[in-house]
Amino acid sequence: NDRLWRMTRGAIQMTACCLVFHRQAATVTVASAAHASPLRFRAGEAGSPKRGLKDVEALISPKGVRLGECAVARFEARDYPTRPGDLVLVYTDGLLDAARPDGQKLGKRTLCAELHGRIASTPPEISAALASLLERHLDGGVPEDDVAWVVGKIEPEAPAPVVDGAQALTGQVPSGHTG
Repeated sequence: NDRLWRMTRGAIQMTACCLVFHRQAATVTVASAAHASPLRFRAGEAGSPKRGLKDVEALISPKGVRLGECAVARFEARDYPTRPGDLVLVYTDGLLDAARPDGQKLGKRTLCAELHGRIASTPPEISAALASLLERHLDGGVPEDDVAWVVGKIEPEAPAPVVDGAQALTGQVPSGHTG
């Protein structure tokens, strides 16, 4: 922010969002500079008979200042718990504001409805589904604003790789093996 402000004195401003995933703590830290709120789609509790998408939550408020808006800025950061299967979507406001030729915007309700049935999908599959949804919604039209998104999914911790039945915890190959 400081460098952008010194270079442009507010002539160039932008929203930004930063997420840091902490596997050991099972949390995600989210910081925002007036960016559209990332969405977290919560997976059902482990062992629950209704395993699947349970609820959607906007992470962090989009309020605040943009990068480059002022000389001194504070950006809110918050920690949120995560669990395996949770889906996180970071997107520009152009996604929700993308309008059909008749003016109807895509909106959060349509976006969430599309993602509700895709909790078991991989991030590339979800991204492809979002691209398809956007194309169908625009019906040949062109978005007026930039449209971008990033899909992240909390996966269960992977076991250590196995080499001939031995756990490869140190990165060393068991004796007698070449590699």
